[in-house]
Amino acid sequence: MGAQIRSATENEEQVALTRNKLVLEQARAVGLLGAAKNTRLSGRVPSELIDAAKKRAHVTSD
Repeated sequence: MGAQIRSATENEEQVALTRNKLVLEQARAVGLLGAAKNTRLSGRVPSELIDAAKKRAHVTSD
C-alpha cells in the first residue's frame, strides 16, 4: 500500500513538472517570456491564496 501511495505521489509530481514545462515552452513560443520586463503588477491578496497557488504549482519560494 505504501509503495502505491508513493508511486501515485511521484506520478502526480511528474505530471505537474511536465505541465509546468509545457506551459513555459508555450509562453516562450508566443513571446510572453524572455523579453525585457517593462511593466509592474502588484496587489494585496490573502496569504492563503498564495499558499494554495504555490502548493498547486509545486513552488517553494517567493
